[in-house]
Amino acid sequence: MTGLDVDSPVRTPHLERLAARGSWFTRAYCEVPSCAPSRAAFLTGVHAHKSGVYFNNQAFRRTTAPIARAVTLQRHFLDHGYLTAGYGKIAHTSYQDDNLADYTPGYFKGHAHKKYVRHNDNDLVPHILPETLRIPDPSYLPTRFDALPDDWDRDDPAKLQQDTEQANRAIAFLGTGHDRPFFLSVGFWRPRSERIVPKRYFDLYPLESIRIPPGYRADDLEDVPAPGRRQATHQGTHAAVVNAGLWREYLRSYYASVTYIDEQIGRVLDGIDLAPVLRAERKDRGKPVLSTFGIGNHSITDGRHRYIRYFNGDEEFYDHAADRHEWTNLAADPRWAAPKTALARLLPAADAPEIEHAGRRDGSELHVERFKTFAPSLPAR
Repeated sequence: MTGLDVDSPVRTPHLERLAARGSWFTRAYCEVPSCAPSRAAFLTGVHAHKSGVYFNNQAFRRTTAPIARAVTLQRHFLDHGYLTAGYGKIAHTSYQDDNLADYTPGYFKGHAHKKYVRHNDNDLVPHILPETLRIPDPSYLPTRFDALPDDWDRDDPAKLQQDTEQANRAIAFLGTGHDRPFFLSVGFWRPRSERIVPKRYFDLYPLESIRIPPGYRADDLEDVPAPGRRQATHQGTHAAVVNAGLWREYLRSYYASVTYIDEQIGRVLDGIDLAPVLRAERKDRGKPVLSTFGIGNHSITDGRHRYIRYFNGDEEFYDHAADRHEWTNLAADPRWAAPKTALARLLPAADAPEIEHAGRRDGSELHVERFKTFAPSLPAR
């Protein structure tokens, strides 16, 4: 968004239109850098280190832990007389039906599954323009990106991606009179996973105009401890894209997908007289923000400094005032001991045990057993 970064190449006029009528959250943080636990925390208001929901194979409604009885945002409105509707990706894909009781009957349509959408990503494959297909890592299909013909996502109901379909549902809902107040949730699938959108969105970003982001530094991981390096590289996606010579094309596909979703957001905004909610002038962000990824792995930031501590005692510390891209790990520099210690004192004294697994691990987890041989390591450069 150019409203956040004047150098951003991505066109998002509708997101900026939305932001202009509300409040800007200029720093983005998530409770957990993974889909299921971050959505569980957002929907329930219970942080991962208290709920025990740390990874994608954990479903918060399918446990004997207290989090299973948590009231979601949608349920709160439903219990107070609201009509609650939900369209698209709101909860984690595998567990989206666990929360059906939080919505007014007949007003929930999830994503990805054929009972909810006409075309999921697999259904799009026969329609892809062959000359645009790119698969940097054939063993990991989410790296795939490509373009659909430009007659997609227009007026033909037989040629709608699921995000266009969900936007249409939201627009229809907003255009219908209701006999009570309502709470509407709309979640979009793109730009995550495979970036498949009509060619006209790719055409907005000529390949020769694509630049490698200024935050990239080839040796950036050299002062990052072993657990952090593993998390940044184990999937191999970046290496596969670069080795295939597709880095700029990959960026282009992401930009195209973001702009496609921005257009869907704009269509939904056109369907509602949006009040300037959450308008505020507060400049400080209040207390520091905690992010967690597995037991004993925490990141905490106060807006200027960020401190990371892993389960084995490894640390990272950054000064965003001078190093917004986090190129230089200052954890071992005694000059930064005071702010580092201040943030360290705010980390959880204990973490909730992991809840039961509802499915197989997907490889993204930062589990202690993966690093039993790792002693505290890597003095900062």
